[in-house]
Amino acid sequence: GKIREGRNRFGETSQYDPRAGEMTIQHQGQTIRLAVPPRTQDPVSCGYFFRTLSVKENSSVFIPVQAEGKNWNMEVKTYGSKSVKIEKTGEFQALETEPIMLFRGIFSRAGGKGEIQGLISLDKRRIPLRMSVKIPVLGRVSSEVTEYVPGKE
Repeated sequence: GKIREGRNRFGETSQYDPRAGEMTIQHQGQTIRLAVPPRTQDPVSCGYFFRTLSVKENSSVFIPVQAEGKNWNMEVKTYGSKSVKIEKTGEFQALETEPIMLFRGIFSRAGGKGEIQGLISLDKRRIPLRMSVKIPVLGRVSSEVTEYVPGKE
């Protein structure tokens, strides 16, 4: 996909071959083949992947991420749980999270400084309930789920 943040612009397409343990990346007209560890994610899919993991309060999990033509081991710190009430959606037990992204990712230079926080429900759905990120020049941006419609199981 293409990322545009202020003056920063870049486009990258990746294709992961888990059997070969390889990722093929199209970046600025070049093709790069990179050996990657099992279960490697890209900067977007790592959030979805995190939802599938069994996590505990006050701990860390590490997710292999390929970004910028390099392999990274992204840490996601978890803190305490708390009850969260979201209007029109419900009340949830939620886990506070903080991904530590050392790569540029979706939010340019935001990671690695404790500037991204999230709340994820502790039920089997693992709904991302809230997120707050500090973005250079723009300031702090927050989001909250406004509606949840369960899918078929």
